[in-house]
Order: sequence, then C-alpha cells, then structure tokens
Amino acid sequence: MIFGVTWAISGLHHGFFEMLQGWNPTVNLIISSIGPDQQQWIHGTDEAFTLVPNYRMTGMLSISLSLTIIYWSIFRLNRENSGRVFLILFIMLCLVGGGIGFIPYFLLTYYFIRFIRNPTPAWMHVLPVGLTRFSKRIWKWLLTITVTLFLLALEISVFGWIPGVDDPDDVLLICWILLGVSLILLPLTYLSAMVSTLSTNKRPHEPY
Repeated sequence: MIFGVTWAISGLHHGFFEMLQGWNPTVNLIISSIGPDQQQWIHGTDEAFTLVPNYRMTGMLSISLSLTIIYWSIFRLNRENSGRVFLILFIMLCLVGGGIGFIPYFLLTYYFIRFIRNPTPAWMHVLPVGLTRFSKRIWKWLLTITVTLFLLALEISVFGWIPGVDDPDDVLLICWILLGVSLILLPLTYLSAMVSTLSTNKRPHEPY
C-alpha cells in the first residue's frame, strides 16, 4: 500500500507540472514535464513519455490515474487480481506522462503483490529463527528509508538543491544515487517483511 501510494506521488508530480504548461501541444513522445517557466535548475526537466498531444490533457490524465492508483493501493490491493489492475494502471500512467523513472519500482512492487494471496515461498521456512526475528525488527526501517530516499530524489529533481552542493552535475549524481539505493532496498524491504511473518508461526520441522 505504502509503495503504491509513493510511486503514484511521482505521477502526481509530473501531472501537476504538465498542467502548468497549458493547452500547448506536445512536440514529441518524450516531453519535459517541467516547462521552461517552472524549471528550477539546468537538469530539472523531468522527462516523461506521453501519447497525448497536449500538455494540459496529459497532466490531467496523469493526476487522475495517480489518484486512482492511490485509491486502489489503499482500499483494493488485497482483492483477487488486484495486482494485475495495479500493474495496468501504472502502465497507463507511463503512457500519459506520469513519468518513466518509476518503472522498475512498480514492476518490482507488482512482483511481490502476487504473494498477498499466495503462500510464502517454501525456502523461507528453513531460514534460521534468528534471521526472522531480525527481519521483524528492521523491515519497517527499510520501508521508511526506501520511501524517504525516493521522495528526496523526486524533490531534488525539481528544485536541484542539496545543502553544500553547488555543481548541478554533482546534484544530479546524488539524485541518481538516492534512487539507486532506494531501488536496491525495495526488494530487501519486501523480503524482510515476508520473512518476519514466519517468526510468529510454527516451522514445519518444529514439534507442536
């Protein structure tokens, strides 16, 4: 739920700046979601892909789909086939200017959504009890760090401001590093959360 909402915030962000560019036509399929009048720094264009030939319309569609994803993530994600709808909504968001940088994030999220209604993988049941207890302590921290790094990178991409860093290329590099670390932590968060659920259950090999 939290990851779905977080990735959708990126779509809201792109849609908002696209709407600010008015009813102007989009020249190419790859557009700058942040126009020249709103651009805060040299790298602050936030490219996106869109099939919609109008900035205002593509922005409205991005915002509408992002809000739909937020609703779906909060209220519908535990239903049968909800993961497929989650994936379809994000693909549609990518096609109407919601951004492209979050593609690996929602693909990984979709992969783990499939375990909501399915059994925990068998290999997890043979992990040491100490590891499952450790996972129970850290998965929420991993979740918090992953979301925080992603949102920080999102805001840096808009404003290009990091205290003590003046070179735009260095700012861009740090932005990409934050995204990369959050992407690495994403599957670790899921795995830790899944493993942690085993610490409160009887293992198959343990006596009753």
